[in-house]
Amino acid sequence: MVFASSVSCEKCGAALKPEPGAEQVTCEYCGTTSIVERPRESRVRTEPRDPQPAAQSRSALGKVLGVFLGIGLLFTLASAGLKWLASQQETPSAPRRSPAVSPPTAATVESSQAPAAVPPPQTAADTDVRSSFKPLVFDFEQHGRQGFVVGLFVTGHPNNTQHFATFDADGIEQARSEPVEVDDVAVHAIVGNRLIVASRMGQLTAFGMPAATQHWTTALGERVYAICEAKSAEQLLLVLKDDRRLTVDLTTGRQSPTREYCKIVAAIEDHGRNPRDRHDYTAPRGIEAYECGGVRVMGSETYTVPDPCLAQAHVDTDRLPGINAHRLWKVDKDWLMFGVKKPGITIPMVGLLRRGKVVWSSVTPADDPLNADDSPPYRMALAGDNVVVDYRIRKTSKGTVTAFAIADGTRRWTTPLEVDLEYITAVNSPGRLLAQSRAAVTILDSADGHVIRTVGQLR
Repeated sequence: MVFASSVSCEKCGAALKPEPGAEQVTCEYCGTTSIVERPRESRVRTEPRDPQPAAQSRSALGKVLGVFLGIGLLFTLASAGLKWLASQQETPSAPRRSPAVSPPTAATVESSQAPAAVPPPQTAADTDVRSSFKPLVFDFEQHGRQGFVVGLFVTGHPNNTQHFATFDADGIEQARSEPVEVDDVAVHAIVGNRLIVASRMGQLTAFGMPAATQHWTTALGERVYAICEAKSAEQLLLVLKDDRRLTVDLTTGRQSPTREYCKIVAAIEDHGRNPRDRHDYTAPRGIEAYECGGVRVMGSETYTVPDPCLAQAHVDTDRLPGINAHRLWKVDKDWLMFGVKKPGITIPMVGLLRRGKVVWSSVTPADDPLNADDSPPYRMALAGDNVVVDYRIRKTSKGTVTAFAIADGTRRWTTPLEVDLEYITAVNSPGRLLAQSRAAVTILDSADGHVIRTVGQLR
């Protein structure tokens, strides 16, 4: 029970209509019984400058009367409270209605407002695979199988976060790094048991595999052009944009100047490549591969780069029957060719060259080849004894992956993926393929091409 100090209920804010002369009033909405306060004389007394004894006696008498009145008031309140409780127990309360009154005052809110509602739970975060970060394959030391690492973009509340995450070959997540910045990655590679990430601002960071835990970071003072394997297994070799070369300790990140030559490139910056370098770095690491065709450069320097397929591989691609080869990969003593059909309509093709002679060649589209994208294949992988390439049919603009036997060119399987692909990467133990699209990695069995799992969102 509370005192009604105004014409509204102190509990729910509804308007009260006390009967004339009534000492109590009950709210017709919430059932709260309130005591009506009547206007009283001010209790603040102005003392005369020269008080008289009679005034002092009247003051003492007033105090005694006030005490008796207070006791009587307490009894009245207690009696009214008991009657109200009894009425609440005997009859069920009526459904509460929202009174059509103005909102309660701030003082009312403080005394009667219910506890604040708990915010609704956040929805599950969407996870995308970063298309700018090529999947990298590494070895799981504990059981001899391979896994892969990708960059993840997690959309959630209140902030979006970016991570490196490791997966086994079947796409089961093993670990995820703390939030990192991956937008400015210039070059990244797996060297030893470390993920090496070089930013465009010259910062080099190492993450241990498979836990994706940051081990060290170091400033280089220049952007990295290439990450290479060093002579020592405990180090990596860096080629910087200013032509300096450094060896970096994989355990501590310590830098040392070196004159060591980069023989096996783990990763190289795609943008701003030296025009003299005609190696094809889309090939698996350690495989001799070239981009065919000569290049003439004109500008501050004017020079001509000869055709490496003729100069290094000793293959005259202009004289090959039925195929115009744009790339060559050396497999054992043979050369895999990736190019387009000639003469006639341009259709992507793949083939095998042995001792200067074409062993086999085939258009890559399994169906409707005249509607295929007319560019040569540039997303390829070696998966066991198969060569895997992708192609697009122009009317759908969706990627399809197909595999050929390297030995005789037999088409093993074809799998439409309904997405545009960025990379194809092979995981050889066990046999898997990673087909990366704009926001996902689709994992396929390299033996028959069936889809095992998708990491991220297909878009």
